[in-house]
Amino acid sequence: MFNVDVSALASPAFDRANKASVEIARIIERCIKESNAVDLETLCLIAGQKVWGLKVDVRVCNYEGNMIDCCTLAALCALLHFRRPDATVVGSSITIHPETDRHPIPVTLHHLPISSTFALFSTSAGPVVVVDPSLPEELTATAIFTIATNSQRNVCCLHKPGGAAISHELFKQCMAMSLKRTDALTSYVKGCLDEIAAARAAADRALTERSGLEEELGLPAPAPPTEKPGQFPLPRPRQENTL
Repeated sequence: MFNVDVSALASPAFDRANKASVEIARIIERCIKESNAVDLETLCLIAGQKVWGLKVDVRVCNYEGNMIDCCTLAALCALLHFRRPDATVVGSSITIHPETDRHPIPVTLHHLPISSTFALFSTSAGPVVVVDPSLPEELTATAIFTIATNSQRNVCCLHKPGGAAISHELFKQCMAMSLKRTDALTSYVKGCLDEIAAARAAADRALTERSGLEEELGLPAPAPPTEKPGQFPLPRPRQENTL
């Protein structure tokens, strides 16, 4: 489930009951869910009874144009960065393991749909197309349309809410630009994820080495911090839950 919050915080042009939130949420759903980017079988615990549910909330803090691409990429990166708890299924019993016992499991994605938004301008010299339009460009364009593709050269979503017509040759040029942009952003996102994975692995190794050293020296385990009057309550240790 995808939810997009576009409020007056992003721009005074938006109020609570605006159509942009519903429209962008629907585009994200078409790009990611309806293109079968997420492996739904890995979210199944007991067939027909128990499954993991994913909910992605996107909040726009500042609107300067091209909100569709920003929200789509943010939702995709959130899914790639998210880790769900590991679970063991024995018959109809499900045991959810805390992070201290087992490493969380990433969400499996078959491909990465990247959206590219174009603004069309009609000039005396012919039509002009701008990719990744800014807010002034969106307001003065004669048409806005979005193409979502992946690195396998598949079209995941097409969205054109009215406006001027687009010729076949111009659409082919936009498709080529979208594929180039998809390759560049896919490489960038994967590079960032590799850096995050390396940082996580280093932190896990440091924690393991520290725990082993404390056991070797016979040091007592550190006592959990206590709450002080006037402070917010501290989170309690997670326990195994059996469904």
